[in-house]
Amino acid sequence: MRSEINMQLIPNHKLSYVIAKACYRDIDVWEERHSASGNLDLELYNDMYGMISSKLREYIPCIKLLKLPKEEFDALEGTISTDDKYKLWAFILYSKESKIWDKPVLCEEPVSDDVVSYIMSGKLREACETGLKLTDALMKEINIDVHNRVYTLIENGLLI
Repeated sequence: MRSEINMQLIPNHKLSYVIAKACYRDIDVWEERHSASGNLDLELYNDMYGMISSKLREYIPCIKLLKLPKEEFDALEGTISTDDKYKLWAFILYSKESKIWDKPVLCEEPVSDDVVSYIMSGKLREACETGLKLTDALMKEINIDVHNRVYTLIENGLLI
């Protein structure tokens, strides 16, 4: 077990929540479909694939900083751009939310290097392929599955 001094700023189970929320859950078309209790489809799946991919490319360099021990982060703080500082504050606030989803569990490891495909390959893909209506219950199932998949990627060193 690491000593308190060498602990990363945000533990992996919370980082997985931050990534799932920022890169998957906070997508306007997804929220619109949920609010309308609309049916899922492969067109939405493909749109979300592109958006999640784009958000991961934008956010992962910043989120990597949150895995650093506090001392290393403090040493780099002066070199972080203002834009990245705003992102970091948002991610830190996400990690402090009182209503964080349940602690994630490990899933099966991915079989390819396509992390976006892996993140979306469980309940989300299944629901889109079958055209299910996006109810609150289904949204919760998908949220949990995506969170678990992001956590699995982090724990296996495949995302950050």
